[in-house]
Amino acid sequence: MHTLTPAITIHLCAALAALALGRGTQAVASLSIALLAVALLNPWMAVSYGFLLSASATAGIVLVGTPLAEYLARVLPQLVAEDHRRHG
Repeated sequence: MHTLTPAITIHLCAALAALALGRGTQAVASLSIALLAVALLNPWMAVSYGFLLSASATAGIVLVGTPLAEYLARVLPQLVAEDHRRHG
């Protein structure tokens, strides 16, 4: 049986998150399935700091990425325009 290394789990989470990001509400379900699969294949990953950090970062991207991008798309053009008016 192959050993699931931390590097492989990081790539797995990143790949599944990338696939899920474009799918709206399916992103959380996809990430959950990926994390469950990793935990079933190698239960020791549940206590690996690298895996926990990777899973947390991926969850943050999935949960906060779209709302943050939408907010920045609204706010940044206004800030740039104000700065341009001030500093010409």
